[in-house]
Amino acid sequence: MNRTTAITLATGALIGLAVAQLFPTAQAQSPETLIITSDDGVIVFIVDGQEKARIDAAGLHVNGDIAYSGAITDTVVYEPRSATEPPR
Repeated sequence: MNRTTAITLATGALIGLAVAQLFPTAQAQSPETLIITSDDGVIVFIVDGQEKARIDAAGLHVNGDIAYSGAITDTVVYEPRSATEPPR
């Protein structure tokens, strides 16, 4: 996942949280629901009563297909390190 996609997902999640807190009854009536579990930092996406995706410390996990147009590009810049340097 590139940085733009990650920022877009995080921004969408934050907007969803703000809307859910402002209008809690709208969340219960909608077939698509965004649940934020702030205690453990997990964002869970529920669609029609089933978990379809989650974002946690390990990354993005999707139950089902991902449809997109365009390309997915890894934009991480890897810095060379010595074999004796501990992992970050």
